[in-house]
Amino acid sequence: MNKLTVYSLSVFLMSALFFSCVSNKKYQESLAKSSTLSQQNKTCEKKLEGAQNENKRLLDDLRKSEKQISDMAADTTRMGEQYRSIYAMNSELERLYRQLMEQNEALISNSSSEKRELVETLAALQAEINQKDILLTKKEENNESLLGSLGEREAKVRELEAELADREATLLQIQADLEAREARVNELEAAIASQEAQAKALKDKLSAALLNFSDSDLSVEERNGRVYVSMSQNLLFATGSKTIDSKGREALRSLAQVLNTNPDIDIMIEGHTDSIGEANTNWDLSVLRATTIVKELLRNSVSAERITASGKGEHAPIADNINEEGRSLNRRTEVILTPKLDELYDILNN
Repeated sequence: MNKLTVYSLSVFLMSALFFSCVSNKKYQESLAKSSTLSQQNKTCEKKLEGAQNENKRLLDDLRKSEKQISDMAADTTRMGEQYRSIYAMNSELERLYRQLMEQNEALISNSSSEKRELVETLAALQAEINQKDILLTKKEENNESLLGSLGEREAKVRELEAELADREATLLQIQADLEAREARVNELEAAIASQEAQAKALKDKLSAALLNFSDSDLSVEERNGRVYVSMSQNLLFATGSKTIDSKGREALRSLAQVLNTNPDIDIMIEGHTDSIGEANTNWDLSVLRATTIVKELLRNSVSAERITASGKGEHAPIADNINEEGRSLNRRTEVILTPKLDELYDILNN
């Protein structure tokens, strides 16, 4: 029983006790006050019940938010693993290409040397046969033994001719294999050149689309068949925030327009910070900024299947963190665009 209820009952008992001494008018006023206090008590109880229900709802919302953050962290880890797998595949592709080029050069050198050796051997044998034929013609009337020698020589020549035919067949097979390897290398070089040309064309489109933004806030580079769009914190976020500024949204809209006209480009979003503050906090902030930019691209109709997001925190600097100039360069978000490698994989696997 709360204090208002006790007070109301007290008033009522006092009114009954002193009924004979209190006028009818005062008694009615006391009853009215008691009724008012009782009504106020009910109102307070309803407000308390409403506050309790609101508190329960807020607790439910908090639990849902915590689960969403946990799911987002798991997605970020999975996307990071996918990126490392793609990077490893690209390194293996470059290694296989260099190996093919070395094998091609060795095969060309070996086949040419072997062919010259066979031709020289055949020429020497043919010269020897010609010399013996001349001697045999001069002495065949008086020296029958030369006939036997000639037969042996001819047999030897036939053996050598058979061996030469076998070597020529082997050489033809080697040349066919070499031509097949050269064709494959040419096809691989054409695919790589096409990828690089596609990356350069994409860089030119992005540079034109983002021309209105300062070089200190945004840069576009093409390296090793990929296009890197680096955006500074000053363009996108306030210090310590994961909310995109209006100018940053404008830059991302321009970027999304180019990406939507190039659907065969994979997109990696990387968040970076300087070394100021705790490493774990910086890492969390870089992940949150990367996922915020992903959401902004999704709002501009970029397909989610093409995008991978990751946070690097302070662990991938491009400048020294000992001064403000270097830290400013490190506080950035990079959008890494990669043409699909399906064609190259098909060439290597065939």
